[in-house]
Amino acid sequence: MQIGLRLHDSAAAPLPERLRTIRSQGFSCVHIALSKTEGCTAAAEALTPGYAMWLKRIFAEAGLDIAVLGNYLNLAHPDPLKYMEIREKYLAHIRFASILGCGMVGTETGAPNERYAYDKESCHSDEALKLFIDRVRPVVRYAEQMGVILAIEPVYKHIVCDPRRARTVLDTIGSPNLQIIFDPVNLLHGDNLADRDSVIGEAIELLGPDIAMIHLKDYVPKEDGSGELAACACGTGQMDYRAVLAFAREKKPYIHATLENTVPENAVAAREFIERLYMEEEGNGLTDGIDIAVRLHDDIAKTEPEEEPEAEPVSANLVLTGCEACTFPVGGELFTVREVYIRGNEVWMTDAGGAPAIGLDCEYGVCKRIDAPELHAPYVIDVTEDKNLSGIVHTLATMYRILSKNMVQDPETVCAKIRDRANSTLNDAGITMRFTPQLLKFIKDKRFITLEEVVDLVSLPEQEVVGEIVESW
Repeated sequence: MQIGLRLHDSAAAPLPERLRTIRSQGFSCVHIALSKTEGCTAAAEALTPGYAMWLKRIFAEAGLDIAVLGNYLNLAHPDPLKYMEIREKYLAHIRFASILGCGMVGTETGAPNERYAYDKESCHSDEALKLFIDRVRPVVRYAEQMGVILAIEPVYKHIVCDPRRARTVLDTIGSPNLQIIFDPVNLLHGDNLADRDSVIGEAIELLGPDIAMIHLKDYVPKEDGSGELAACACGTGQMDYRAVLAFAREKKPYIHATLENTVPENAVAAREFIERLYMEEEGNGLTDGIDIAVRLHDDIAKTEPEEEPEAEPVSANLVLTGCEACTFPVGGELFTVREVYIRGNEVWMTDAGGAPAIGLDCEYGVCKRIDAPELHAPYVIDVTEDKNLSGIVHTLATMYRILSKNMVQDPETVCAKIRDRANSTLNDAGITMRFTPQLLKFIKDKRFITLEEVVDLVSLPEQEVVGEIVESW
């Protein structure tokens, strides 16, 4: 889990200085709402490629990801002309995000009135839900064209007020480019606070595969009898984060999770509070899924490394042999791929020279080295004469080089070249490759399919080449 901050919650300063301060405080990503950020504009006509590239450069210089570009305008506005104006701003933000290198535009789901005000009867009605679905559908289609995710955030006081309504929206639209920002506190209200754990559990169960980002804040019930919850920084209220953090650790290890309702004076304490809970749930051990390099490097340098546990036997579902044509440098040595074992989206590559194997989780963008693993698979495919599968092997090798920071070329450029080449053929089979410096996924019939399924589909003799070597190693 990579913990970040809302940019407008940080201490005011010129933007480059502001970003450096955020990074120095131990955060690794930022939620940016241009309309709330001093010195920035969210006007549609101002969202030019040059503006996007300037922001992209200064965020990169600060070492921060742009986790999400926020645009919280009311898509359910009852005035059709006003809606068209709002929709154009969404399209502009999506175009902007595609150039910015931010994969996601985030929004809430509005109210069917001009004031964007909560009225339970109208906001929670079936008519309001249908209106929102109709209004968001063309925005999602545009996001598909731009290669950007539109992420909606369910909020009890808005139209998409609970996990079931969110599931309905996802299933009705039926697009992998429509996903979820999971803010557990926003699903709570005095009406359902007694069932807090059930509400959060239902959200994880129904929405888990489509959760693209997490928002973290705390709450204190107001004492005025309204049922409203006062939002506050993590660790200063009554929220129980255990289920959310367990979900992130198990299913979304590198997910962006931004803190909300902090102030400059308590942001670091809120981050440390969440990290402490995360690590306690892990058994007081550090986890690869949390970005702790900035704040713990001195302690790590003083600590003797623990002995690596003995590798467990790995049972894969298939193995690709004849992969020796794929070679690349690892740790100053040449890694020559002998075999590639695959199970779902997990991959293990062995070295012909006997070096430690490489483990990859394509879905979550995780890589590691494994000493002498015991690997088994019942199904063997020889890739020697199969250019399709040879291309997949080289793509996996490239993914490892990117994840392990061992790539000379620009990772975004490399991913785009492989993705474009592959999709020119995969699309004929109804498959779309999504390859970024963080993950490798495939989509067919509006659902994600595993790498294992793709291997089965592209190894058919009538298929064309789906990959190529894009570097000289």
